[in-house]
Amino acid sequence: MYIKYKIINIIFQANNLLLSVFSPSLPPKPAFCMINLTKHSLQKLEVLFQELGYVIRYEKGSFNSGYCVVEARNIVIINKFFETEARINTLLDILNNAKFDPGVLSEKSAKFYERIQKETQDSEEEQPEGQA
Repeated sequence: MYIKYKIINIIFQANNLLLSVFSPSLPPKPAFCMINLTKHSLQKLEVLFQELGYVIRYEKGSFNSGYCVVEARNIVIINKFFETEARINTLLDILNNAKFDPGVLSEKSAKFYERIQKETQDSEEEQPEGQA
């Protein structure tokens, strides 16, 4: 038991050392991190997807990326063990790849979508060249 504890402690210390050494060179956070990562933002995204005709389901699955999109049926399946932050990032990733007409969105959802697009563009402009 003591040996296991020592090994875990050594790994933890090595991980902290690596993070402290390499953290200045990490790339900037992706655009979707600019949005508040709260349950309220998650609910707004879920409403936006519902208005686009998607069904969001949180289930266990063997998908590597943490989500699966059944395009023929407009079903999004997200790993149910994801925390709120990961769920939001996943939905934003899917939203960036989805093709749809923003005109079908309600006024609130349209404003939220415009804010997402604006923050995405702003963060892409802030990135130095060669990091896109």
